[in-house]
Amino acid sequence: MNMRIPTALTIALRILLLLVGVRAAAATSTIIGATMDYNEEHQLMVDVLLSDYVPASSSAALFDISNYILLDVDSGRFLPITGVKLKQCGNNLQLLLDPTLYYPPAAKAKAHLHLFIKNIRLLKDEKAGTLDKDVSVRLEVNSEVEMVCTPPPPTTATRGTAGTVADQGSQHLLTAGKGKDDSDVYLSGQANGASGQKFTYTADVKLSFPFKAVHFSRVNTFAPLFTYNASTDPKANPDTLGIGLDWSLFPVRDLSPSPFTRLLLTNSPKIEGTHDLDSFNFVHGLRFTLLSRVARKGMASFYFLPYVGQEVGTLISSPIAAAEGGLIARPNAGGDLILVFDVNQTYLKSVSIESNGGRRWLLRNEVAVDTDKTGKVTAVNSTTKPKDDVKNTLSLNITDYWSITFSHEYGRVPPLYKLVDNKMTVGLTYKAVVNRKSVF
Repeated sequence: MNMRIPTALTIALRILLLLVGVRAAAATSTIIGATMDYNEEHQLMVDVLLSDYVPASSSAALFDISNYILLDVDSGRFLPITGVKLKQCGNNLQLLLDPTLYYPPAAKAKAHLHLFIKNIRLLKDEKAGTLDKDVSVRLEVNSEVEMVCTPPPPTTATRGTAGTVADQGSQHLLTAGKGKDDSDVYLSGQANGASGQKFTYTADVKLSFPFKAVHFSRVNTFAPLFTYNASTDPKANPDTLGIGLDWSLFPVRDLSPSPFTRLLLTNSPKIEGTHDLDSFNFVHGLRFTLLSRVARKGMASFYFLPYVGQEVGTLISSPIAAAEGGLIARPNAGGDLILVFDVNQTYLKSVSIESNGGRRWLLRNEVAVDTDKTGKVTAVNSTTKPKDDVKNTLSLNITDYWSITFSHEYGRVPPLYKLVDNKMTVGLTYKAVVNRKSVF
C-alpha cells in the first residue's frame, strides 16, 4: 500500500531529532520496507526490513525501545513499542506493539504511520544515524506475507543476537479513549429525568497531562491530575474534586504465558474533597493493575484490568470535628472490563460497554453520610464498614472522540460515602488521550 508524502508533522520531528544531536545516517543505509500487521499470536507488530545487516556492536542500541518512534501522523499520537525482535536473517526486525493497542481493519485504508529509528548503525555505516520510513498497514491475522531478507554471512561479526528483548520501559495504556480510566481528557455532561419530575444534570471532568522520564532503568509516566464531579441530583454524590499526581511504571513486563501481559504500578498522592472543601482528605494511593491480553472475535474485542491497592492518608477537614486529623487506611480491590464492537459505519464508529467497580475496606473510622429520597441529610456517621461502588456505561461512539453515553451507578465513594442508589443517566462524552514522547 503506497503511503502519502510525509506531512509537516513528520518533517518537524525529523528536524527535532537533528536538533537534539542525532546525526543523519549515511546514504547507504535505508529502511527498505515497514509494514504494520498481526503476528502469529494476534499481536500488532511492525515488520521492518533494513538495507544491511546489524553488527554485533550495535545490538544494545538495536534492542533499546527508546530508539524507535512510531508516529500516527493524522492524530499526532506516538504508538507504544514494547519489544524488539531481530530475525535470523540479520536485517529484519519486528517491533512489538502494546498488546492493548487496537487498530480496527477499517483503519487500514486511511492510516498514515511513520517510523523513525535513531542511533542505528548498520554494517557499512561509519557512524550511527537516524532512519525513517512510511509504514504500510496490512492488518491481516496470520498473514502469510513476510518481509523477504537474505541470510547473513556466516561470520558473527555481521549481525546482532537474534531474539526478543522484553519491554525496557512503559508507555501510557493506549486503548485511545475507550473509557475514563485510560483517557487523559474526559468531559461528560449527562441529564436525568422522568415524567412529572424536574431534570437533573451531572458533569464529570478529568484532565491529565502525562509526561515521561527514564528512572530506575524504566520509563516512568508522571501525570498531574484534576478531577471534578458535579450534579444537581439530590440523590447523587456531593460535588467533589480531586487534585494530585499519578506516577506509573511497569515493574513486571512479561507475564507469559498467563492471560495477562504486564503489571502496572501506580502511585497517586492527591487531595480528595467536596468542592467547597468542607470535607477533604490527603490520600496516597498505591495500586497494582494487571493488563490482560486483548481477546478478539469478529468485530468484538475485550480486555480486563483487575487491580489491588492500598490508600493511606489523613482526614484534614470533616463534618465530624472529632474525626479531623484521624488516619485513613483503605485496602481496595476491583477492576475494569471493556467490550468494544467495531461497527465502522458513517455515523457510528463503535459501541463500547465498560464496567468498573471495586471495594474499599476501611481499617479506620471515616465519615459516611445518609440521606432521604429528596437528598436531605438524615445522618452523619463514623464507620469502618466496607464500601462498594460500581458504574456501568454503554457508549455509542460517533467519532473517535465523541460518544453518546448511557450509565448506571450504585455505591459509595469518598470522601463522604453518600449512597448513590441506582442512578441512571444519559449524556454526551468527549474522551481523548494525550500522548507525548518526552524522551528522545
